[in-house]
Amino acid sequence: MNHDAIPAGLKARVLEAATKQSSPARKAVTWDTILVLVTASLAAVNVLLAAGGVGFGERSPLIVLSTALGRSTIALAATWAAFGRGGSMLGRSRSWLVSTSVATPLAVVGWMLLSARAPAAVLASDLHCIVVATLFGLAPLAAFVTVHRQSDLSYPRATGAALGAAAGAWADVSMVLHCPSADLPHRILCHVGPTALLLALGAGLGALVIRPSVRPECLAAERPALHRFDNGG
Repeated sequence: MNHDAIPAGLKARVLEAATKQSSPARKAVTWDTILVLVTASLAAVNVLLAAGGVGFGERSPLIVLSTALGRSTIALAATWAAFGRGGSMLGRSRSWLVSTSVATPLAVVGWMLLSARAPAAVLASDLHCIVVATLFGLAPLAAFVTVHRQSDLSYPRATGAALGAAAGAWADVSMVLHCPSADLPHRILCHVGPTALLLALGAGLGALVIRPSVRPECLAAERPALHRFDNGG
């Protein structure tokens, strides 16, 4: 005797939950995303201005601009890698997301090592730069997680961590503009170091915020019946 794969009661409750969940229009979603990202950008700019704005020190404007553009390339690549879904409704694979989380700060440090020939003529406050970088990174992280809220991604924690790495890359761009210090240990510890905190915070927010938009409670209620059914009962 053949049986349906899903009990009738469970099937009816899932269909009922689906009909109650309305899908927003694509245009509305796009404008919401733009609004969130613009708001986060303005918040990040305000953090930079409150910290003292752009500091050239003994650097030429051309060096600051070229360095900021180069690091922005890393930040854009990290954002694309963490923010996109990779052509799948379930999002990127776990290995892709973990690789993004690890490779992003390493790429920033690698850039620093390649350009570490300038003398450390300007001393900067370690605590000041750690606080500024962390506060700056919170703005894009909040925006990224908000856009991905209640999305049907397979690995919410890994996605959140990758988004934290991307936010840390943008925080590093702000520090390129703000901090004129060429001291390599200071830049690694205080400009890239906060990325570790943003990674952990992103993973936590992923578990809380980045989750399926519909979680039918009836699934848990019907699980014992489904289990018995699958075992021939």
